[in-house]
Amino acid sequence: MANSISNKEFNMAWGDPVIVRQALIETLGHKFGMAPKLLESMGYTPHLGYPHLIEQCKDLAKRQSGHRPKHLFISHGATGAIHAALYALKAPWTDWVVTNRRYFPIYPQIISLSDMNHIDWQKMRDLSNLQNGCTERNFIRLVDSPSNPEGLIAPFGNVDIWDAAYATGSYSSGGHVPSSYKIMCGSLSKTLGLSGLRIGWVSTDDDELAKSLGIWVTANYIGLSSVSQNIAEEVLQSLDMDRFETRSSGYLDDNRQQMQKLLSRFGQSEVPLRGMFCVLQLGKPEKKALDKANIKWTPGSAWGEDDNWARLSLGQTREITKAAVKAALK
Repeated sequence: MANSISNKEFNMAWGDPVIVRQALIETLGHKFGMAPKLLESMGYTPHLGYPHLIEQCKDLAKRQSGHRPKHLFISHGATGAIHAALYALKAPWTDWVVTNRRYFPIYPQIISLSDMNHIDWQKMRDLSNLQNGCTERNFIRLVDSPSNPEGLIAPFGNVDIWDAAYATGSYSSGGHVPSSYKIMCGSLSKTLGLSGLRIGWVSTDDDELAKSLGIWVTANYIGLSSVSQNIAEEVLQSLDMDRFETRSSGYLDDNRQQMQKLLSRFGQSEVPLRGMFCVLQLGKPEKKALDKANIKWTPGSAWGEDDNWARLSLGQTREITKAAVKAALK
């Protein structure tokens, strides 16, 4: 017995109040609906994510890109993954982060917090003129493919960060992988529809970039929610991805058909076949119809346009989408 005790590892290093949690479980007894086993699991998690969940997300990354990454870290959504990616790639000479002219509304804030400037591809070309003295190393290329809001596939051969939030069978029929990228960012919120988990991931094959990504994730999270990670593990373990993506993509296609009725009514462009949004130019008739139906939208000024444009989500339930379109067409 003495030998077994002396050989056991006692983790007295980290300030996890296990004894207080034990007292909580004992005091609650059977008065609390959450199983004691789940409460017992609510200690500090590994800083870089649960090992099993990391392996599951590597499988997802391979499913989305055809390549299983060497390194992967669990992040606070895809937004946290992009924060980590910008930190890892930032250098004294990287002044600008390049995105599509129309962009995910949070990109400017993320880029600003990384102490860099947000520009589009045309501005990059202007800055790259010889008289400006800029070279390739002055830019970080951030590409979402399929894109938000337009569902575009990236035509760029060489990107630094691939935001792959919508690069799943639910939102895209394929062809969305850039020919080369340094860091890939994913979203379990978008992949599974479980937005409240606030779980994403960031991956790379580069050992040095992986060190920087690990530093950022550790310093900013000290481990993500054990509850969220447990739920994600269980769902991914149980889920038939082919069946799930067939069903979810069918639901989204139904919503595309409904939203196309609205766009066709006003003689506007087709609803994108990929992604989760469509855009509508707002003249007086369009704005009147949306306001009358009490439809909310994201104004263009949040995603690279002026407020004569609206971004409409295809992600609502089929029932709500159908009712909203019907109300707008009255």
